[in-house]
Amino acid sequence: EELLSVIPIHQWWMGMTLSNSSDSVRQFLLLPNNPHINQIRVFENHSTSPLMELGDFFPFYHRPFIDRDLVIPISLPPNSSISYLFLLDKVGETLHIEPELLGIQDFHQRKSNDSLVIGWILGWMSIIFIFALFFAFELKSWSGAIYAAYVLSISCLLYTSDAADE
Repeated sequence: EELLSVIPIHQWWMGMTLSNSSDSVRQFLLLPNNPHINQIRVFENHSTSPLMELGDFFPFYHRPFIDRDLVIPISLPPNSSISYLFLLDKVGETLHIEPELLGIQDFHQRKSNDSLVIGWILGWMSIIFIFALFFAFELKSWSGAIYAAYVLSISCLLYTSDAADE
């Protein structure tokens, strides 16, 4: 795996060529593993106009694949080879990507596992919240109530940033 982490002053280009030697269409999902890229333009086979545009600057419902991360669907026709260029715009901010190419089933399995882990963590945080409230009331201490509010706010952050898109 290649790791890219810099603060760019210009836009970055990333390229790849995918081949399909089978007799059927193959579907893939490209994940840059950074949901905060301002804009990604996808070019196919040296085209001068982008095949698709997505990123943080666009409304969420305009994404080609509704997910917390920026997911780029790729379809490869039978017995073909396609070159892709990606123009990544995150000028002046940290650009950190670990691109992955996953099959659709693998992607859904990963999302299912992530949801299970987040649910487990939220369950434990709910128990901690209840105990913190109990101790706040029993000890008549503001520190317990403040801790309970802290746990509740972190739980809400976890839920809205990861589990809510399921």
